Amino acid sequence: MDAPTSVRDLLFTLLLKVGVASSIAALLARWNTFRRVLFTEERDPDQKLKLMLFMTRRSFSASPYAS
Repeated sequence: MDAPTSVRDLLFTLLLKVGVASSIAALLARWNTFRRVLFTEERDPDQKLKLMLFMTRRSFSASPYAS
């Protein structure tokens, strides 16, 4: 592999991942349930669980090791 080609491929991959992450963040920010749970000052256990599931599901699906 050529060094410039591999750098270009790496840059493209990173930009693609940033684009996907930002689009997911934009969709979540528009979702009322997520905003309500995120911006609540004090959460009850049910809301804490919802927030945890929102965050872990997204981070595992964005993991480079996810199949």
